Amino acid sequence: MNLGKRVQRIETSVTPKQAVLLWLDEMLQLGLLGYMEREFKRPMHEAPRTRLTQMVGRAVREGLCNQGMKWELAVNAVRDAQIRTDFLIILIRNLQREVQLECMLNAPYVMLLFEKFKSMLEDLTEHDRFDTEMWELWRAILIQRFCGMRRSRELVFAVSNKYFDRHPLLFREDADTLNEQIQCFEKFIKYYNRLKTELPDWRVIDLDSLASSILKYLPDEVEKRVADAQATTLADFGESEAAWKTIEPYATAALQRLRTKSGARATS
Repeated sequence: MNLGKRVQRIETSVTPKQAVLLWLDEMLQLGLLGYMEREFKRPMHEAPRTRLTQMVGRAVREGLCNQGMKWELAVNAVRDAQIRTDFLIILIRNLQREVQLECMLNAPYVMLLFEKFKSMLEDLTEHDRFDTEMWELWRAILIQRFCGMRRSRELVFAVSNKYFDRHPLLFREDADTLNEQIQCFEKFIKYYNRLKTELPDWRVIDLDSLASSILKYLPDEVEKRVADAQATTLADFGESEAAWKTIEPYATAALQRLRTKSGARATS
C-alpha cells in the first residue's frame, strides 16, 4: 500500500474533523458561560488548539508507525493533520466571535430604530410633518442591519454544511439572540411595507430580493472566512509566506476599496 493510501486509511478512523466535532459537542453542551468558566481554569497547555492538535497528531503518528511506516515518512502526514485540526478550530471560533460581536453591536439598533420609527409616525399623524431624508436614513439603516444579521446566519449555515456535516456551530445563547434580532428587523420591514398609502415618499423593502442578494455573494463570504482561518493557522505553524499568499487577494481587494472611497471623497 502506497503512502497516500496508508494516510487515507488512518485518517478515516481518526480525522481532524471528528476530533473537532467531539470538542464542539462538548463545548456547546456546556453553554457559553460554562465553557468560558472551564477554559479559564485550565492551564495554557490544555487550550483546545494545543490539546486537539497534539491529540490528532499523536493518533495519526501512532497509527502510521503501527502500520510499519518510517517516522520520517509520517512527519508530513502528522503535520498536515495538525494544521487541518487547528484550521477547523479557528474557523469555528472566528464565526462564533463574529456573530457575538454582530449581535452586541446590533442590540442598540433594535431599540433605536423602533423608537425613531414611532417618533416619525407621530410627527406624520399628529403634526403632518414628513422628513424625507430622515425616513430614507431610517430605511437604509434598517436594511443594512437586517442584511448584516441575515448574512451572519447564512454564513454559519454554509460553513457548517461545507466543513462540519451540518453540525450546529453557535452556542444556544448566541443562536437565539441572532434569530431574535433578525425577527425584530423582519417585523419592522413588514410593518413599514404596509404603510404604502400612508407615507408621502415610500419604497417597498423587498425581503426576497434582499435574501437573494445575500445568497448570491455568500460563497465569496465563506471563502474569505476560510482564508482568514487558514492564514491564522499557517502563520502560527511558522508558514508565514503561505499565510500571506492565502490572505493577500483579500487584503489587496480591501486596500483597493479604501483607495476608491478616498478618491470618491476627494472629488466630491
